[in-house]
Amino acid sequence: MLKCDKCENLIMHYFDHDLSGHEQEKLDQHLDLCSNCRLLFSQLSGILGTLENTVPTEPEPHLDRLVMDRIMSLPVQPSNNEKYGSTKLVYASFAGIVTLLLLVISLAVQGSSFPDLILMGRQYLDVFSDFMLDLQIVYQIVAGLFSSEIFSLVLGIQFVIMIAIFMLMFMAVRTVFSGPTGGHPDAS
Repeated sequence: MLKCDKCENLIMHYFDHDLSGHEQEKLDQHLDLCSNCRLLFSQLSGILGTLENTVPTEPEPHLDRLVMDRIMSLPVQPSNNEKYGSTKLVYASFAGIVTLLLLVISLAVQGSSFPDLILMGRQYLDVFSDFMLDLQIVYQIVAGLFSSEIFSLVLGIQFVIMIAIFMLMFMAVRTVFSGPTGGHPDAS
């Protein structure tokens, strides 16, 4: 005797008009004996008959315009750039500080011996560690005192101040290397 799962498979083939004569006989025998499969066959016959006799409807005129208007009326979700803007600002500030530190170190190490470089590096790391610890404490205090919008504003102001400091340092280094005549000091 045919099992119900095999019968369901044959029912699908029946509706696809893809049954051999032998398979059709097996299906008919099983449907005579099994009320569950007979009910399934009856329900599928009704559904597929309804679908075959249904006249397709035409979409509303200007449906694309209606859909686009609906999409445009939905609220805008913030992008990842807006969500993580303050985090990027903190990382940018940190990168600026590291760049400034490397610039100062490069100017200080010119003409130094290896032991002097190690001692200088240790001093710079100590100063930098203290500065970063103080900066982290200040961030935590400011973040606790103000709303996220004001904290973002504070970070923005800090970023502008850091850029101004970098510009001043760049101008100072340029002035040092250009000399009083406006050219490079080694140029004759």
